[in-house]
Amino acid sequence: MFEIIDLQNEIFRPVSLSLKKGQSLIIKGASGSGKTRFLRALADLDPSKGNVLLDGVERSMMPAFEWRKKVRFVPASSHWWHERVGLHFDRNKTDLLKWMEALDLPEKLLQWPVEDLSTGEKQRLSFLRAIQDQPKVLLLDEPTSALDGQSIARMELMIESELNRGAIILLVSHSPKQIEKYGAISLTFKSGKARLTSDEKEIS
Repeated sequence: MFEIIDLQNEIFRPVSLSLKKGQSLIIKGASGSGKTRFLRALADLDPSKGNVLLDGVERSMMPAFEWRKKVRFVPASSHWWHERVGLHFDRNKTDLLKWMEALDLPEKLLQWPVEDLSTGEKQRLSFLRAIQDQPKVLLLDEPTSALDGQSIARMELMIESELNRGAIILLVSHSPKQIEKYGAISLTFKSGKARLTSDEKEIS
């Protein structure tokens, strides 16, 4: 269970909701409305007030690095701290090459300098980097924004696989297809307010 209780900062007003294993939440709103800042606050990357709990344990009771391994934020534009791609991955993970194949990423990319990757390759690889530790919560900020149609379909299959293993996914998206697929519960940001809906009915 992932519980958010009166979470707020200078950008958005209090948000409260809870999600169970295998549930997804679509986050919508205009640019600058607070979507990314909301995800960053959940990951304890930005200051915020309120409580966030994972399986009954408050965020404040965990070291930040441990929380961020369990509640993993994947930004739209990924950050890299090593020169070569492969240094960001545990090569002993037997699933890595299978995941790369699923996203149409050749194994040779692991030997490349990060600066030689395309934007779409970075986006797909940052997703794989995030799931290699099997986090319980994935915070995905427009994970398909730089991808073409075929790559989007492959990424959506990976997202569904993560949901099937029990991950909780909060997904920022402007795609009508993704909103329909993952948005049985949605959170819409507008002018600092967040409106929670379930199957298009507002939740009080």
